[in-house]
Amino acid sequence: MSFFVGVYMNKTRLKKTELKSIRLHIRLSEQINNYLNYCSDFFSVSKSFFIIERSISPVLVCVHDEFLDEMYFDDLKSMASEVNDVAHELNVLYNKTLETNRLDLVFKDVSFFDYTNKINLIIESWTSLFHKFIEHDVFSYHITKDVIPDYDIYFDECLGYSSTRNKELQIRVTNSFYQLLTDVSQSFDKTISQYILDCCLMPLYLSVSSVNENKDVMTVLKSIGRNLRQIIYSLNRINKRNIECSGIQLFDLNTDYCNLHIVSETLLNSWRDFCAVLSDNEKNTFYKFIKSRELHSWIKDVDDAELVEYIKMLKNREYHI
Repeated sequence: MSFFVGVYMNKTRLKKTELKSIRLHIRLSEQINNYLNYCSDFFSVSKSFFIIERSISPVLVCVHDEFLDEMYFDDLKSMASEVNDVAHELNVLYNKTLETNRLDLVFKDVSFFDYTNKINLIIESWTSLFHKFIEHDVFSYHITKDVIPDYDIYFDECLGYSSTRNKELQIRVTNSFYQLLTDVSQSFDKTISQYILDCCLMPLYLSVSSVNENKDVMTVLKSIGRNLRQIIYSLNRINKRNIECSGIQLFDLNTDYCNLHIVSETLLNSWRDFCAVLSDNEKNTFYKFIKSRELHSWIKDVDDAELVEYIKMLKNREYHI
């Protein structure tokens, strides 16, 4: 799966500055039109979005998912299954405490010691797996510059490309953006249409990929986190129920229960540390490559007092252009 950062930025609320009150009409060849359609599909954005972005930035960022090594993925799924079993059994135990006030009869057939051993085994395997993830940067983001796939199919160096402009497309832009295009195209002694098309033919893009973007992996991770919290929640409810029935906390009555609560908290805290690492990786990548927009050198060099603030704003993708 891949998508342009415009899709990624949908996670935030873009700030609108101006209305798109100007219509640009661009005549182009069928070959280039087909290429733009392909890029629109590849980056999962409209042609207008692709054209506008390409006109101001040499770096089109595309976010991809990565596959997690099968061995690691199997270990995660195994952990998810084990954590789910414990969470389910403790939830069933709590429901049993609701059927009677004689909780001593309920706990008679329950071994908190066995649950403690299960959690300790999960901690042991998880600690080893966590260290491998960190050591091998399994969940880091990988940044590479690459040529847009199939670019050579559309623009073969030997065959060249057709100059017959028998297609037309229309895009809407703001007045500030139109003024910027006018200044830049004049500096190159080109029409706005020609400048836009030349920019669209730039072949490179920036690939940002990570296991963090893999939906299957994220589903398993969310399942583990949800069930770890459920374990603590069930233990607290069981303790609360014991207080209701006897007026005494299980922490004071049952050492095995106390130990189970401690190791469960330890596992949950370790999991939170792991999630914090994932969050930091995503946050750093977001601010460095996604929120910030690198502009063409000639865009930054535009010497127009009226556009100074607008060009500064273009460096931030949080603003809708």
